[in-house]
Amino acid sequence: MDISRATEVCTFSGHDAANAVQDAGGGTRPNYTFTPNCHSGAKTCAETPTCPAEDGTQGEDMIVYEGTTKVGETCWTGKAPDPPQLPTPDQVMAAARSLSWPAATLIIQPPDGETLVNFATNFYTSTTAVQSHTVPLLSVEVTIEATPAAYVWRFGDGTSHTGSDPGAAYPALGVTHRYLRKGEVAPQVDITYRGRYRFGTGAWRPLPDTLTIPGTPQRLRVLTATPHLVGN
Repeated sequence: MDISRATEVCTFSGHDAANAVQDAGGGTRPNYTFTPNCHSGAKTCAETPTCPAEDGTQGEDMIVYEGTTKVGETCWTGKAPDPPQLPTPDQVMAAARSLSWPAATLIIQPPDGETLVNFATNFYTSTTAVQSHTVPLLSVEVTIEATPAAYVWRFGDGTSHTGSDPGAAYPALGVTHRYLRKGEVAPQVDITYRGRYRFGTGAWRPLPDTLTIPGTPQRLRVLTATPHLVGN
């Protein structure tokens, strides 16, 4: 094989191209480069590695790049193959929803599951870190990153509050709530992640939708305080 052909730039059009470059931006056909797959890690091979092709013939083991980003591998049988199809934003979003993202951990002050009527009960969460998963999708490696963007505080008495503040431990009092009557409630905090993704080591792209993970309700008793006269 002429090694110079192995690095020729290939373009394609039509239905396959539309699928491959959906959401790639610019509306133009991408350029793909095919280079010998030197399994030793070297940039050049003494001989191009061979591989069994789908049609039963002997092909050449090639790496496929879009620009400088590796997007897959293929067995070349003499003509440039169709590049790997890139997942659409909706497919990446579906993959993101199928992954496990942490629910927010709810911390309540006062502790021990009890508070008082008309007292500024403090709520906060320690779930603030960026989360990440890397998964294969349509033979392409996709990294999905999720950042906490909003919290929905459900206080268990029919009221709620939505905001980006994760709250803080006393005495900061970032998120508080006053219960108006005694009884048992089950507060929880739901977390909403804003995400982005990329193919291989390529540029980051925003996920088309957010991810909301419901929290686990906690048991909280709301008590009334009874005043007592105490002698000196």
